[in-house]
Amino acid sequence: MPLTGGARYDRLSGAAARRCDPCTRCPRHAAFGVTGLEHHLLAALPHLSDRVRSVVHALVLSGGTISGATKVARSTGLSSRFALGRMMQRAGLPALHELAAWVRLFGWVTRAEQGTGSLFAIATHSGKSPAVCYRTVKRITGLTWLESRSLGSSGILRLLLHRCEALRAGRVRSRLPTA
Repeated sequence: MPLTGGARYDRLSGAAARRCDPCTRCPRHAAFGVTGLEHHLLAALPHLSDRVRSVVHALVLSGGTISGATKVARSTGLSSRFALGRMMQRAGLPALHELAAWVRLFGWVTRAEQGTGSLFAIATHSGKSPAVCYRTVKRITGLTWLESRSLGSSGILRLLLHRCEALRAGRVRSRLPTA
């Protein structure tokens, strides 16, 4: 059943259905360390459909942790995870698991900019394996944590947008720039 209004946010992320402007640093966005990501991502990709926007919104609100693709697909009114994958591909976005990893990375870099520079500390504080976090950074950016952290959140956003441009242009397996 397709979702309407604010209810989709509640079902996908478990967060309150009330909409807010991420640029105002509301507590829901600030708590996940991704304040502004949704705003900047959606501003850079205005062509996204409402369904894709709801998936991006849910990912941002959940800090990049979301239930399986099948559950997300059903929550957005799609028949299967494959339909969700095709929808994301048509929108020029990475697959759900990769987009979730980008959101997590953005949150980690944002937290590092706020004072906690060590990914080890960020990972252990959030109950994640530091080794998995370091591998995630390397897998999605091709950079080490120190290189990613030195780019800052704006640099990570630029890398994500470059990845989206590459997907829209059909260069699916292109290598991301290091600068």
